[in-house]
Amino acid sequence: MPEWYHPKREPFQKDNELAVKSGVYSTRLVSEDAERIAEQLADLMPWLGPHHLVILDVLCKAKARYDRADSYANDLMDEVTTNKNGDTGIEAVPQRIWNLLISQENTIINACAKLGMTATDQAMLMKDASWARALSQGRAESLAAEGARLRQLRKTG
Repeated sequence: MPEWYHPKREPFQKDNELAVKSGVYSTRLVSEDAERIAEQLADLMPWLGPHHLVILDVLCKAKARYDRADSYANDLMDEVTTNKNGDTGIEAVPQRIWNLLISQENTIINACAKLGMTATDQAMLMKDASWARALSQGRAESLAAEGARLRQLRKTG
């Protein structure tokens, strides 16, 4: 180490947040936020269960990223200082943050639709479920009859 080098600070501790700006790219921070969102959803929508785990995970992480990006964008727009390009207000928000907000918003809307979180989506899920029940009843009976026929053939054949 050169003679002139004298560190003035302690080494960074694990899980520090010194370099975090928005937190949207931090797996740890997004996961922590997603867990809180999942707990809120479990309280608000008791019909959600273990069979919804994959889509709930996608929804909660997308919502956590969206909230962090939205908060970051609002903070940048509220600041009176300019960014490195001299921009203020809405121009100070990087395009990648706007793109992230749009993509996460679309992910949230699609996940909510799959979980039946709006009246329209719930009606569609109920319609699909009733069609599946109606179609499967006739199909199950014919499969049972075919199975009985094949078993009879095996016994006699």
